[in-house]
Amino acid sequence: ANIKFTAKLLRQADINISDIQVESNRIDNPQGAPLLGGIIIAGQLIQPQEQYEIKITTGHLIEEAEGKEKMFSLSLGEESLGTQQLFFLSPLLRQTLEEGKVLVVDEIDRSLHPFIVKYLVNLFRNPKINKNGAQLIFMTHETTLLSLHTFRRDQIYFTEKDAKSGVTDLYSLDEFSVRKTDNIEKGYLLGRYGAIPFLHTEEIV
Repeated sequence: ANIKFTAKLLRQADINISDIQVESNRIDNPQGAPLLGGIIIAGQLIQPQEQYEIKITTGHLIEEAEGKEKMFSLSLGEESLGTQQLFFLSPLLRQTLEEGKVLVVDEIDRSLHPFIVKYLVNLFRNPKINKNGAQLIFMTHETTLLSLHTFRRDQIYFTEKDAKSGVTDLYSLDEFSVRKTDNIEKGYLLGRYGAIPFLHTEEIV
């Protein structure tokens, strides 16, 4: 079920993956050779005697010059970082949406196009998909998401670190007088809501 959800998610995010194959092979390790990580107890490395190697392959259906379709494969490691990010996020997204849980993601925009991040956000905003009240809490530096068309004022939070004490303050956009017609992204970049780095412009050499 996770693979079907992942493949559908990737296709909807305009990533040309037609198929995903997962192959699991058991690695017998009777001698305890260091194949995969284990744990160290009293200075001794303890590893499971039975380990598994997972191979993930993606299939891309392309159209050749003569109009014929051809499938070619890539290992997951050969895919872009954004595709890998979506692949590993997808089981968490599925479980969160189905069970009405809370998913916390740091730097959700890492290697992802802003349109794809907005697509993920809209999964949670769509009552036909998010039937159980799941919540997504994420950190991002992507300012294009700062829009009252996407979020309410009380759903947008900023963090600002005090340079002297190192203490980080968390506060909501709801603490400011903001109209629905205001351009929140522009106001943020102009420093209207704080939480922007203070860059020293003196020469460094």
